[in-house]
Amino acid sequence: MSGWWLVSYVALWVLFVAVAALLLGALREISLLRAGPSQKVPAGFPEPSQDGPPAGSVLPPLPLEGARAEPVGDAWLLVSFLSPLCQGCHESVELMNRAVGTSSGHLQAVVILDGSDQAVDAFLRIFPLEAEVIRDPAGDLAEEFSVHFRPFALLYDPSGRLVSKNQIANSHDLDALLAPLGEGASIQGSDTTSRGDLVPASR
Repeated sequence: MSGWWLVSYVALWVLFVAVAALLLGALREISLLRAGPSQKVPAGFPEPSQDGPPAGSVLPPLPLEGARAEPVGDAWLLVSFLSPLCQGCHESVELMNRAVGTSSGHLQAVVILDGSDQAVDAFLRIFPLEAEVIRDPAGDLAEEFSVHFRPFALLYDPSGRLVSKNQIANSHDLDALLAPLGEGASIQGSDTTSRGDLVPASR
């Protein structure tokens, strides 16, 4: 083997090594985007545990139509942030619906959905929500709440103060979030206990 044959043989191996390196890099980035809170978070995003407004902050006005914008009486308010293309968001819908349905009126829910109208409409057809829905196509409302991950939720007490925040990719996450409500809010025993995915919101 000599001349051009040797050059082409070496070039082929160099190309193979380069493609393999690119493939490994792409797989690593995909795994980071699907990472849970214990894994590395993409640059520019806060740790999930630090996401959202600080504990004790007051619920800002919500652009709701024909519904109460804050808890009334002994009702608490669950404000969730979902995205139509987030798998963990799909899995969280049944959990939230169940939590609201078993709360005997002590828990209200509002879901803030980003994405285009077409994507949101498709999401709501497949995953009907037992909650008021606010469309947030540009992510402005999520930005106001300083929420960068999906699915993520905030729990406000009847006075409108933030008492708990957490990802809600599975039943354990949601139970931890709703712990201030007491045992009646637990949804343990649900078949939906998969990890789901916690993903950074698109920018």
